Amino acid sequence: MSKNDTTHKFKTFEYNSGGKVLKAYSYEYGFDKYDRYDSLVYKATGLIATIYIAAITEAGGSIGLFQKNVLEWDTRQNITQKYSILMRDGKETKDTTVTVYTYDNKINYAAQQPILFNLQMDDPADALSTNNVLTSITTSGSDGEEISNVFTYDNGNYPITVITTTKELHNGVVVSTQQKSHKLTYVKL
Repeated sequence: MSKNDTTHKFKTFEYNSGGKVLKAYSYEYGFDKYDRYDSLVYKATGLIATIYIAAITEAGGSIGLFQKNVLEWDTRQNITQKYSILMRDGKETKDTTVTVYTYDNKINYAAQQPILFNLQMDDPADALSTNNVLTSITTSGSDGEEISNVFTYDNGNYPITVITTTKELHNGVVVSTQQKSHKLTYVKL
């Protein structure tokens, strides 16, 4: 990607000796210094165990760790739980957000891509899990979010449409609901 990319962001990567991404640096258009980086820690199996997220969190500030995401995987290589732990001054706080995922048994096209250039490290399940996320339930204190996806599939078991319903909750009561639908198109080479 380049500074001319329509996203106005580009990334550079640092790799380990085995060719796995160790850090992904994100840059804003017009700036030569990165404003965020994500550090990946792998399990012996090759799956990502932990993602550390560092960014500039205030104007004129320096870059610092602000979140640690710990991932749990099932035997099908789907992320089943994500623990997001806020960090202050390089130390973990007691503030933890938990997300629990469920999946279909169909092909997740995004997970088959060889590079992580578009991966959102804040919520990696959609891009890293073998199958497609059906539900994502996040809880943080008295607040929560429930996301459900309903897919239709082509003959090759790839999703071709998805309807996503997002519910925001406070003290277990739904305070807002949004629904979006998308058509997915693939170019298979």
